[in-house]
Amino acid sequence: MYCQPGFEKNLRHWSEHKRFDNILTDIYDGQVWKNFKETSNENSAKFFRTEVADSNLGLMLNLDWFQPYDGVIHSTGVIYAAICNLPQDMRFKRENMLVLGLLPSLNEVSLH
Repeated sequence: MYCQPGFEKNLRHWSEHKRFDNILTDIYDGQVWKNFKETSNENSAKFFRTEVADSNLGLMLNLDWFQPYDGVIHSTGVIYAAICNLPQDMRFKRENMLVLGLLPSLNEVSLH
């Protein structure tokens, strides 16, 4: 991914994100993004800071199911991560997704 032209620049996008008082427009406006620490030590530096914006990645884990074949009852699950440092319009593009696992099954897993 880092070999893509402009990828590292896009990872730093959030550090120039325009902020509005009391308006949440993206993950960057949330308290976790603003206050998450590098370690559990209270005096630790913040994880998301400008000088490490292209190396300290925020990953959003996702699980989704889909049917890869028409006319057959078969569901496949995929566990994937989106890189939250990227701009919203790039975050969920195929070339920027990290596939972490596939869950082949005849049916979706139960919600319970």
